[in-house]
Formats: sequence, C-alpha cells, structure tokens
Amino acid sequence: MREGQAPMLRAIRALIEGGVPSVNVCTPRDLVRELFTYSGAGMFFTRDRYAEVRPLAIDDFDLANDLIERGEADGFLVPRDREARDDVLAHGVGVFIEGRYLAGIGAILPHSASNAAELASLFALTRYVGEGAGGQIVRYAIDHARSDDLDYLFSCTMSARVEAFFERHGFRRVTREEVPKAKWRDYGPARLERVRCLRFDLKG
Repeated sequence: MREGQAPMLRAIRALIEGGVPSVNVCTPRDLVRELFTYSGAGMFFTRDRYAEVRPLAIDDFDLANDLIERGEADGFLVPRDREARDDVLAHGVGVFIEGRYLAGIGAILPHSASNAAELASLFALTRYVGEGAGGQIVRYAIDHARSDDLDYLFSCTMSARVEAFFERHGFRRVTREEVPKAKWRDYGPARLERVRCLRFDLKG
C-alpha cells in the first residue's frame, strides 16, 4: 500500500460494507479509458465473487455473439458461418464478472463418436485477460469433460501464442490424426498445413 492510500481504502471498505456492490478506482487522466474502452484502467473492489463461469443462457446469446464477432474482427477467432456460430452459442460457456458482465466465452463442442469434446471459440476481452478469464474457461471445460466421462478434450489453433497458452494448462501438442476426423470436414489443404492440435487426456 502506498503512502496516503489508507483513507481511500477505508472509504472503499465502508462503501462496500454499506451495501455498494462494487467500486472502481482510477486516476482522472484514466477515466475515459476506464469508462469507454475494453482495455480499462484502475482498480476494482468487490465483496462478492468477482468472476463465475457458467453455460450461456438464451438471454446471453446477443452479448456472446458480439464477443465472437469482435474476436473474428481482431483475428483471434476463425470466422464461422451462421450454422457453426449457432452451434458455438448452443454449447457456449461464459465468464461473467459480478454476474453481469460477459468477459470471455468458449464452447464445449461434443464429438460423441470419439467420446471427446472440443474447446472452441475461446476469447476474452483484453481488459479481463489479466484476470485469467481464458484460464477459467479452460478449467471449467476440463471439469465438464471429466464429469461427462470423456476420454479427452482438444482444441485447435493457428497461433503459437494460443498453443503456448493451452500447454500452460496441461494440454499437449498432437497430430491431426489424434483428434476426431469430423473436425477436418471443412478444412482446406492450406488451413490444414497451419493448424496446431492440442489435447488434454482425461484417462490413463
């Protein structure tokens, strides 16, 4: 704690104990960035659980779709057609901040014939990356796959950075032949050459 911050922290504590659900603190020069950008600034205080992962409800679909479009526009997600997008939403999960703000999404797509599932369309808003939004979804997906008694969970990416992210969460690099064949139905040769497959084994 920096010198002179004690009175501010006492005031924040009094607000939260008095019933205010959360308090954001930032400097005047960062106010515009905090209020009007996804990168954010400052510090957040809350009494309740900050982030929770849960399946998307129908009421969440519009927000989730907006997040997917942002991820595609920024080059983090591969564009999907309407049918594939609907499948992602139907099997989607989200990280919700304070139960209200959608910070990140992912989809747990079943591959029943292989007794496996794919973690797809994983994307988090920039301002929440430092909060571990993506990692929370990965852990949720692993627990979900384990509770469904699946053999493995897998994910595919074109990015070395995303590959490293999954490896930090216990996934290992595998060949295309070690994930369900159905995954490659709409992949062209050029895309197949670039894809990186990662797998988290749940048994053995």
